[in-house]
Amino acid sequence: MPFGKYDRDPEKPAYAEVALQDKMPAEGGDNYDVNKKKDHLTAYSFLGSFCAGEFLGLEELTSISLYRGIFGEFLACMFFLFSAMVASNALNGNLISIAFAFGLAIVILVQIFADISGGHINSAVTVGLLFAGRCSVVRALLYIPAQIAGSILGVFLVKWTIPDGQTNWGLGLLAPASGVSDGMAVLMEFLFTSLLILQVLVCTDGKRTIGKNSNIALSIGLTVLFAHLVLVPIDGCGINPSRAIASAVVRNVWDKQWIYWVGPMLAALVAPPVYEVILRKSA
Repeated sequence: MPFGKYDRDPEKPAYAEVALQDKMPAEGGDNYDVNKKKDHLTAYSFLGSFCAGEFLGLEELTSISLYRGIFGEFLACMFFLFSAMVASNALNGNLISIAFAFGLAIVILVQIFADISGGHINSAVTVGLLFAGRCSVVRALLYIPAQIAGSILGVFLVKWTIPDGQTNWGLGLLAPASGVSDGMAVLMEFLFTSLLILQVLVCTDGKRTIGKNSNIALSIGLTVLFAHLVLVPIDGCGINPSRAIASAVVRNVWDKQWIYWVGPMLAALVAPPVYEVILRKSA
């Protein structure tokens, strides 16, 4: 399952789990089965993960799965920006081609890297999963630099691959369109990053039907595609701080870049409690 459900297997991405005591058979009872105990553990809340002692995730530092996950996020972000930007350029960089290039890249890469790193491929998603209790502090703090480094390498590869002056979109540098205020751009980044994080939380909630009967990678990729269709004409569409900073680093242009961190990171803080209180299926 993308974004991971923690099961204490050292070879899989580790996330916090919370025991639902009211749903577990009493130990020693007629229906008690120690082998099934794990089936009653889920990963949903920040508070629950903290109380369960899994929030920091210091034990993950000795697990090879953490380092596989870090490298997986690095590779996924590199492939994401390189493939999406090259495809967009080859298709003349119009709105539809950009949206489909970024959305389909996410579909493919989440499918590939889900079992390695959880397939975050987005620093705001990582922070959102942290505050949803599905990612430890240690993993989040190590994933984000890997995501940024991979994204920067991806944009550098685009620059090295495509001759100067032949890109249609300035190596993906983001800025609000003419007439769009900074406040409006922050709001739009907040709203559509929230939509993405909520989709991730829905898709990885084992209690919801969508998480069992649908293609999770496709669902998340279509959300990214939709966000690009709406936001590209407004602010270029960030919804991913590591993607935004990569183009800024390669182009060495920093004007307005704060927008693409403030909006998505606010969404990462707000979306998890909204999901927990309003959208999470209770039974």
